[in-house]
Amino acid sequence: SRYFKQEGREYVLDPEIQSMVHFEKLNLKDTYAARRFGTFDVIFCRNVVIYFDLAIQASLWPRFHKALAPDGVLFLGHSERIADGSTHGFACTGPTTYRPRVA
Repeated sequence: SRYFKQEGREYVLDPEIQSMVHFEKLNLKDTYAARRFGTFDVIFCRNVVIYFDLAIQASLWPRFHKALAPDGVLFLGHSERIADGSTHGFACTGPTTYRPRVA
């Protein structure tokens, strides 16, 4: 009730919160639209990466890292892992959670 209000059978994000949130569809193989918004505080990419081959997966990790704020969080699906997160600048902080590594 703090962040959503009910309108009939649907829930709508509170307008004050909504002004701080951007939802976008994007093609992971294309250039990200992140440049328009700066960096992301959170990236949810759950159960998507497993459908790409290893070469495309490997190309995604640095792009996610570049798009993520220094204190941001990347959430992957339970069947997805960054094979060597440190190579791509990530630290694993949970089974499916990654944060940019602090230099």
